[in-house]
Amino acid sequence: MATDNEMITTKTVVELDEKTAPVDTDLFMAGDAGTAALKKFKWSSLLSAIKTKIAAWAFDTLTTTNKTLPGAINELNSNFAAETEYMEFSLEIDASHGTLKRSQCYKYGKNVTVTAFIENVNTSETSELQIGTIPKEFCPNQVLHFPATGTGSGIHFWAIEPGGKISARHGNGTVLILHGSYHIE
Repeated sequence: MATDNEMITTKTVVELDEKTAPVDTDLFMAGDAGTAALKKFKWSSLLSAIKTKIAAWAFDTLTTTNKTLPGAINELNSNFAAETEYMEFSLEIDASHGTLKRSQCYKYGKNVTVTAFIENVNTSETSELQIGTIPKEFCPNQVLHFPATGTGSGIHFWAIEPGGKISARHGNGTVLILHGSYHIE
């Protein structure tokens, strides 16, 4: 006589107990293509086959040259790295106006981000700082104004002119953080 594990009982699918969390070693049954034989396979084997199939599929709706998912991801990563320019540059700030701690410029395609951190801002000298000039390839084609973050009270903002000249206006405070993103033509 067969044990409970060896017996296959006749039930409809809706009569079977439901397993909601399959594990890698769970077994399934399927018909072998081209034969009448029933075979068993593990859940982990099914997942592996699905992963392999998805990785090899060509998705015509992708706008990349490579139409497989791994190929498209690799292509996008390569394009991103090729189109991104990063430059850490030193803006020439008058030492009597403050100390430039760091300035950076990122360019991805036609999108540019500029940041600068200035401390020891001398508020008794002037409320306008001539900070310096960014490289030509990062310059906008019109004057752009951005809010700035600063300590103390008053209004803080900064601007980039088409030639790349950067200036800032600040209220009373000793730290000024400039950050802005824009699109160039």
